[in-house]
Amino acid sequence: MIEEIINVCKKVKSISKCRSCGGSIKQDTCIFCGTKNNELTELISRLNSLINSFRSQVDISNIIVTNNLFNHLYSINDFEIQSVNQLLSVVNYHNLLEEQFQGITKKINNGDKLSKEDYDFLCFFLINNQFKDSLKLGVVNVLIKGIVNKECNFDISSLEEIVKTFVEEGIKNVIGLKYTHCKIVEYNDKRTCGSALYGNVYVNKAQIRHLADGKITYLLRTLFHEMIHVRQYQRRKDAYISIYDMILLKDEILSDASRKFYDDNYFLLSIENQAFMNESKETLDYMEKLEITPSREELDDINKDYEYHKNFCGATIRIWENVPCDLDTLFNKSIYNNPSVLNQYPQLSLEYIIDGNLVRRKNKKEIESEYKDYLEGRLQLNGNPKEIEDYFNFLLSMTKENIIK
Repeated sequence: MIEEIINVCKKVKSISKCRSCGGSIKQDTCIFCGTKNNELTELISRLNSLINSFRSQVDISNIIVTNNLFNHLYSINDFEIQSVNQLLSVVNYHNLLEEQFQGITKKINNGDKLSKEDYDFLCFFLINNQFKDSLKLGVVNVLIKGIVNKECNFDISSLEEIVKTFVEEGIKNVIGLKYTHCKIVEYNDKRTCGSALYGNVYVNKAQIRHLADGKITYLLRTLFHEMIHVRQYQRRKDAYISIYDMILLKDEILSDASRKFYDDNYFLLSIENQAFMNESKETLDYMEKLEITPSREELDDINKDYEYHKNFCGATIRIWENVPCDLDTLFNKSIYNNPSVLNQYPQLSLEYIIDGNLVRRKNKKEIESEYKDYLEGRLQLNGNPKEIEDYFNFLLSMTKENIIK
C-alpha cells in the first residue's frame, strides 16, 4: 500500500501546473483560470481512499515519520489535499522536518560529515522545491561537494535537477535575472556542451554524466560559460555603455545576422573570449569555495585556455569571406540599410544616426553634443561613469570631422 501511495503522489506532483494557463493548482483546480483537471480529480480520490485505508491499518503513533512515504506526501502538500495535510499534521511532520534540516545545518556548520540519509533528504526536498529560494544554492553546493567527494550518489534525473537549480539560482543571485530557465537537452553534435539564448541556458545531457562520475571541472566550465552569456545578454538588454560592451554588442548583432560569421569567427568573437576567460576564473573560485582541488591536468588546461583567450579579448579583427576585416567596417556595412537595429539597441544611437532611410556613423560635432548632454545630466546612460567617459573619448578619437560611412 505504501508504494501505491508514493506512486500516486508522484503522479499528482507531475501535474503541478495548469495545462490551460500554466497557473498553480490547488486540489484539482487552477487558482488563476479555474480550469479543473479531471486526471487530478481521479488521482486525489484514489489517494484519499489509500490514505484512509493506511490510517485504519497502521498505528500512527508508532510509525517512523522520516520514511519515504511521508517525504512524498509532504512534496504535494501545496495542493492542499485534505487527507494528506491531515496525516502530516497528525504526525507533526512539518516540525520534524524543520528539526531534521536544522540538524543537518548544524553538521555542516561544524564541519561534520553528513550521512547518506542527510544527502538524500536534501536532494529530495530540493528537487521537490520545498526549500526557500534563499537556501537552494547553498543546498546545491553541499550536494555537489558530496558527489565529488564520493559521499553520496544520485540517479541521472536527480543530477539533472541539481544542475538546473545551480544554474537558475546562480543566475538569479549573481546576475539578477529573475526569470530564467535551464534545460537539459540531447545535442546531435556531441561536441556542443551547452548554449544560451535570451537568458535561458541549455546543457548537453552528456555533461551530466561527468557529474555522475564525480568529474566536476569540465561541467562547471560549461555551466559558467553559458551563465556568462546570460550576463552578456542582460547587459545588452539594459544598454550598458563601455568600449568593451559595444564590441560585444556588434559581435552579437553580426552573429545573429549570419551563422557563417559566427562559425568563422568563433575564437575571435569577444562574446566567446570573455565567456572562456571568465569561465576559467569562476570555476576555480567556485572549487576553492567548496574546497575541491582540481587535478594538475585540469588546472593546466584551465590556465592554458585562459591565456589563449585573453590574447583575443577586445581584438577587432574578424574574418569575412576568408579575408581579415575590421569589426567596425563589417558592422557599418551590415546596418547601413537596416535602421531597425537602432530601435532594437538604442545604445547604438551614441555612435550611429538614421539619416533618411539609411544608417551612418555620427560626426565629431554630433558626438561632442551628445557627450555634453551626458556630462550635464540631460542624457542618462547605464554603466560605470568612468567607462562611459572612456567610450565617448574613444569615439571622438576615431571620428573625423566629416561623416564616417
